[in-house]
Amino acid sequence: KAGGGVGAEQATKNKELISLDGLTHIYVAAKDELIVANVLSTLAMLKASPCIIGHEAWLRHSSFTFDQLKQPRLYLVAPDYIDYTKAGIHEFRNSFYDRFAQYPTTYACIGYDMMLFLGHMLAQYGVYFQQHWTKESHPRSIFESAAYGIHHDNQQVPIVQFRKDRFVICNQGIL
Repeated sequence: KAGGGVGAEQATKNKELISLDGLTHIYVAAKDELIVANVLSTLAMLKASPCIIGHEAWLRHSSFTFDQLKQPRLYLVAPDYIDYTKAGIHEFRNSFYDRFAQYPTTYACIGYDMMLFLGHMLAQYGVYFQQHWTKESHPRSIFESAAYGIHHDNQQVPIVQFRKDRFVICNQGIL
């Protein structure tokens, strides 16, 4: 009987550990496909509905279903998000294709956008353009605006969510 009591006590503790009552957000820092799939599947089985915050790398995994990615409470931190409704990306892609007969990779887009951004900063503020980073957010051609402040990294990272038929930036008013 004593052993049965210990087992029941352990079962109660385990149930408390997996109870998701009151859980509002889960941040999954992993990009590993198996870990992410397990988290999403577990939450679906438990019928839990906290906000899930993940990484845009999840979009490149083939094991996720469209239904998993379009959950209304799934948000993805997306530093490399490209809004294909911007004119700048179309101009760059067409020019790149005309020259190299292939479309640019994400790395080519990042390099182009960064050089264009830095060139505009140099033209507008001169060689000490970093002094002006603390004052405002600066628009970019392909990616979202940049705000470096006193930091060495862009402090404005888009968070995207699938709405209707495409991904949109959720924190755009904050950027």
